[in-house]
Amino acid sequence: MPVVEDFIRDHLVPDLPTLQQWTVEDRCRFNSMALVSRLNDDVLLKIFMLNTFRGYEDSPPPSCTIRRISQVCQKWREFTLQSPMIWAASLNFEDPSPWIKEALSRAGSVPLNLTWRGYVGWAASLSTIYDDRLDLFLSLIHRSRVMYANIKTSQWNSVMQNLTLPAPDLRSFSLHLGFADKEYILPETLFNGHAPQFRILNLTGCSCRLSSPIFRNLTSLSVDKVASDFGQWLPALSGMPDLETLKITLTHFWERRPEGAPAPPPTVVLPRLQCIALMGTMSACSMVFTHVEFPSDCGIDLVCYDTAPDNHFYCMTSTLERILGSIKPINRKKDLYVMNAEATLGFTNGVYLSEGNRILSFQCHYLPDELGINITALFPPLLSLLRIAGSEVKTLCLSLNEEVGCIKGQFLAELLLSFQKVETLHIPNTLSFERLQLAMADNLQGEGQYPFFPALGSLSLNSIYFYQETDACHLQDLISRLFSVGRPLRSLEMFHCDGIDREAVEKIMQLGVAVSSDGKKISFEGAM
Repeated sequence: MPVVEDFIRDHLVPDLPTLQQWTVEDRCRFNSMALVSRLNDDVLLKIFMLNTFRGYEDSPPPSCTIRRISQVCQKWREFTLQSPMIWAASLNFEDPSPWIKEALSRAGSVPLNLTWRGYVGWAASLSTIYDDRLDLFLSLIHRSRVMYANIKTSQWNSVMQNLTLPAPDLRSFSLHLGFADKEYILPETLFNGHAPQFRILNLTGCSCRLSSPIFRNLTSLSVDKVASDFGQWLPALSGMPDLETLKITLTHFWERRPEGAPAPPPTVVLPRLQCIALMGTMSACSMVFTHVEFPSDCGIDLVCYDTAPDNHFYCMTSTLERILGSIKPINRKKDLYVMNAEATLGFTNGVYLSEGNRILSFQCHYLPDELGINITALFPPLLSLLRIAGSEVKTLCLSLNEEVGCIKGQFLAELLLSFQKVETLHIPNTLSFERLQLAMADNLQGEGQYPFFPALGSLSLNSIYFYQETDACHLQDLISRLFSVGRPLRSLEMFHCDGIDREAVEKIMQLGVAVSSDGKKISFEGAM
């Protein structure tokens, strides 16, 4: 049998028969000379710290992972025991109390990452067992670097009493209050006004007033129930020059400035803002959005309810048009999702997954016509926006399955004429296909100076059911007409589509179109 040193030189991992022949000394020597045992401490620390990150539903918890890491080999055990920040970052208050205290002992005086997941699932029946752990959790908040807590309204006062001590190392504070039955606002004495490292604030089910100086250095602010004090918020935002992310849900209190409250500044300048997300009534969103100035490449996500063709709507759309118009065509997004469905009209310019937050998303939720709102009056300003947003778009998804107040006729024609560079068209439902097929057929019938989708090369159909044979014939006829006017379609992709027969597919393929179904290319004998 070769010596261990020779084996390591010639092999990366021993096979089982060889390993079974080794003595304990051989195995220890192999472990000590293995590449993983020769990693520098700083590399090990980065790897182990990555294992302390935990999403809300992830399993196993970091504390379990770190315990296992510390038991792999002697070097790793010695290293973890000598690295208090690993234990400080992997605390789990679902562990038994003795282990939590042991982990705290190993963490020493290092700032802590605290997560209280609350009474969810099976834990709901164990509230009395968890009480002592919650008390321990709350007593450590002033030592935290990162804190997340999911609490009940009955625990609000206890938690607030523990937010009065200075928190010199706190960087991120997240509080989720479940089933809030009234307005809950953080105390103005939060951390006794001393949290110099404080950068990230996330509140759900509760709110805060931004008068405290500890908020001035925030880089991320997310609040889903903004307090009703309109006079304080915008001036306070103007004092946050480092803010990069602003996400707020505006309550109805924002629709009207309280009597006697100071008027907001003409403009709040946020020079480093990368993402602004507002949700609320159109009047409230417009009131805030039109008072904030930010860089042209900032991501925008607007969800506006109770939309009507009024001054708030026109002010919002004109502001968006100015922002879109300031972006050079070469820098505009190349993909667009347009939706007119379920009393919603809007679009998303850019894809979240591929382009991060730097997108423009604008959704208007309106009331049906029978309630007295003229929905068609919303179309012209939005079409004006889409003409700019769609000028460089190459990939387009159109969902037009609204029953009441749908875009049709001349408005639909104007919409489709906005996309002169689209190469790939996605149609996500049957009603959208029917409406687009009719509109495109009419346009092809009178083919002239203004064709729809002149650069179209690929058509993608998703979840479309061809109820009758004529429906498939309409698809076949549409593609044939594109060929007849010198605009051949290269490919047809179908996902979860039903009702189209083999004959229709064969005729489409005979035109030279590559057809696939659910990701698989279709090939028939005799087809091109």
